[in-house]
Amino acid sequence: MSRPPVRSMIQRPNWSQYTEPIAFWTYFDVDDPKTALKHQDKVILDVPGGGFVAMDPRCHDDKLFAWAGKSGLPVIALDYKKAPEYPYPYALDECFEAYCQIIETRGKCIGLSGNTMPKIVVSGDSAGGNLATGLVVKLLETSPNTFFDDWYREPQLSYPLPEALILIYPALHMDISSFMRPEDVALLNRPEYRGDARKYMKRKTEDYRKLTPKTPHASSDDDDTPKASPPRLESKVLEPEDLIESPLETSSGVKDLHDLPPVPATKQRRVLRTQVKMTSIITQLHDRVLPPELLRAMILLYIGEQHKPDFAHDYHLSPLLAPEHVLNCFPKVYMLCGEQDPLLDDTTLFAGRLRQARLRKFKERQERGLIGSLATFDDKKHVETMILDGVSHGFLQFVTVYWPGWDYIDQCRRWMMDAFYEADHRHAMQSEAPSPSETRKERDSYFSPHYSLTNGDVKRGESSSEAEDKPLEMTPLRPSDDSNTKRRRDSLRKLQQRAAYVSGRRSPKATRSALRRLASSEDLLSRRMQGLTGSLLGSGTDVGTP
Repeated sequence: MSRPPVRSMIQRPNWSQYTEPIAFWTYFDVDDPKTALKHQDKVILDVPGGGFVAMDPRCHDDKLFAWAGKSGLPVIALDYKKAPEYPYPYALDECFEAYCQIIETRGKCIGLSGNTMPKIVVSGDSAGGNLATGLVVKLLETSPNTFFDDWYREPQLSYPLPEALILIYPALHMDISSFMRPEDVALLNRPEYRGDARKYMKRKTEDYRKLTPKTPHASSDDDDTPKASPPRLESKVLEPEDLIESPLETSSGVKDLHDLPPVPATKQRRVLRTQVKMTSIITQLHDRVLPPELLRAMILLYIGEQHKPDFAHDYHLSPLLAPEHVLNCFPKVYMLCGEQDPLLDDTTLFAGRLRQARLRKFKERQERGLIGSLATFDDKKHVETMILDGVSHGFLQFVTVYWPGWDYIDQCRRWMMDAFYEADHRHAMQSEAPSPSETRKERDSYFSPHYSLTNGDVKRGESSSEAEDKPLEMTPLRPSDDSNTKRRRDSLRKLQQRAAYVSGRRSPKATRSALRRLASSEDLLSRRMQGLTGSLLGSGTDVGTP
């Protein structure tokens, strides 16, 4: 980026209990940001991390500059208030109300035109991931229509959800413990997800053994139920120095080690085994970026002096504990974390809970006949995770010394652009979809395979007599394309459109409308007349006849 970010304020919604405005920084790589923002309909809303107590958006300049520079989109980074001066839930309310105000004003509060509803992708890292996830939870809970009992229905929300949620090593559980809960271990060992979690559980056991090599280790990384097995016995190995002038030698007169009698059974020992799994906070006890002492201090400061949270049920504080009827309505979630991160469990368990909730909703809809009986559940449509080998917490903050961090910053940008592409494609399909009456009319019309009755169709709010007075417009007769050829052409067009989003900033020439490329309006009219009469009069483009 060639321009520095600009700090601004978002006013609180009318229904807010707070009066102090919300600060944010705008990262937008254009010559005239105020004018260019008027033409934008996509926004990246970032909630920066910092342990709830430190680090404003300018501490995250590397990723924010990269996202804004390569995407060509405005990046809005919230500068929420920090603890201990503003304890929980002040920061969460700030993020939630900032999002609501953007929706209510259609983006005018951040400089957009307000003519269309903006598409938003929300991202957050570390503590910001906690606040970003809590933001989505509160959006789902503000629905005026109860959807908790109807799993097969889509909720009708007061505010539209973001197009996607990008979580980078998020802190989703505030209850620090040494051992994983049995239900969490059972979730990771579910048969349908065991392939994804196998490497994670094996790594957890290996870290456990490295940390405490003489303590019992887990008996199985593939099953969460203990198996009855006979105890393993190992013979005690005697060292040569143990045999020098020993009572055994003096009494029996043995001179050779091979002549020693077997060790009695009372001297044998068994290897202890356990089904208990340690949390990543304990296995990464000596982490230099996020040691347990620092993590505990930040949580206590964030909670504050007066608040007494229920760590087992307060899912606004710990979004990992959100109920399934809330998780099954989440937008698509992308998660990025390192394998040596003390918060790795939060990423893995939250992804598992999202899969479980989405699978249950899929089965409910399938049983009610809303989904085909032969359809299969694809969890990649709802959650994607990327676990990086040998990486600890906060690696996007150290890209000056950890160069691969730039690639992962760009990976997050590709996720964002992919979400925006899917949103645009979905919106185009909804806008182009004809109404049932129009579909029936086209099917019953004799001329439907070859003619387009665009001016003759009755539009909404238009009487049939007004429609009859309009002239009939005919399109040129064109041979019907082969279905396979049309399918390949549509697939190629979609891939080209997606590449324009994911690869980086699009050229202004590629996004310029076709009307602006024409020399004049007469040129446009002449082209339309040639296209209409060319196939009838034999002039213009050669078009075959059926």
